[in-house]
Amino acid sequence: MRTLYLTDEGSHVQKNGGRLLVCKGSAILRDLPAENLDNIVLFGSIQITSRAITEFLQKGIFLTWLSSTGEFFGRLESTRHVDIHKQRQQFRMGDNDEFCSSLAQIIIEAKIANSITVLRRYQRTAANPAVAETIKAMNILAGRVATVETMEQLLGVEGSVARLYFKALSELVHDDFRFQGRSRRPPKDPFNSLLSFGYTLLTYEIYTAIANTGLHPYAGLLHKDRQGHPALASDLIEEWRSVIVDSLVMSMVQRRELQPDDFLPPATNGGVYLCREAAKVFIAAYEKRMAKTNKYGEREMTYRQLIAQQAELLSKAIMAEDANLYQPIYIR
Repeated sequence: MRTLYLTDEGSHVQKNGGRLLVCKGSAILRDLPAENLDNIVLFGSIQITSRAITEFLQKGIFLTWLSSTGEFFGRLESTRHVDIHKQRQQFRMGDNDEFCSSLAQIIIEAKIANSITVLRRYQRTAANPAVAETIKAMNILAGRVATVETMEQLLGVEGSVARLYFKALSELVHDDFRFQGRSRRPPKDPFNSLLSFGYTLLTYEIYTAIANTGLHPYAGLLHKDRQGHPALASDLIEEWRSVIVDSLVMSMVQRRELQPDDFLPPATNGGVYLCREAAKVFIAAYEKRMAKTNKYGEREMTYRQLIAQQAELLSKAIMAEDANLYQPIYIR
């Protein structure tokens, strides 16, 4: 699966034979075969010709529209992957409290373990006493996941761990990017801005993988249904947040690949967002990470392939009515 990110305001996409051309005025910015694409993400004002749209629908290529700051507008997708029989089963399992609770424990346990692993990687160099204490507290909370009796208790443990985790990240990042906890909608500081931007990219990466299995991205099993929100994508992103996005943001910030002046002045809503050129730098780094090969068991796979694998595993668990068939990814 390959994703194409288009960020040049005023550009347009057209079809030329079996190829797609990304043009701006009379200049051709990109020329590539349509058959190599699965997903196209457009930022800001970019036009698509009707012939190109028809090509995307025929080939099952997803189009995702985001604002220049990463706000989601909508998607265009064909119905070729829809499996109504599988989705009916998904809706039934979404009403099965035992299945949902078991799956939630599996995913949240992996999320917490992966978050701790990310902190330990940076703590090896930082040797920060406060972070060491936070990791101990997170480990204690992690031990409670298997013993909670309700979904509310489980989400309470997850929330407590998340607060500790972001507090530790703030301790590990250099002073220019220090932040006071996680802020969303809008992100109130540069570090949170990078996290939100990365989570948006990853959410719709996972959305595509889910849709390709025939499942419904908006019918969640952990997260409650919410109008206009792809809850199932939010379920599957949990084990990947720290693995892909948080570690990428930490790496770019610590290496000073991004600087505080790469962000626009606060918007009227108080939100802080990347400038266009810096967003291109972040997207390139994100795509490089998604295409990076990692060894899991006896196989070498990219993160993109692993996400597709996890979506298929979830599909099998749903159809078999057995949450334990879903085995999350643990990083080392």
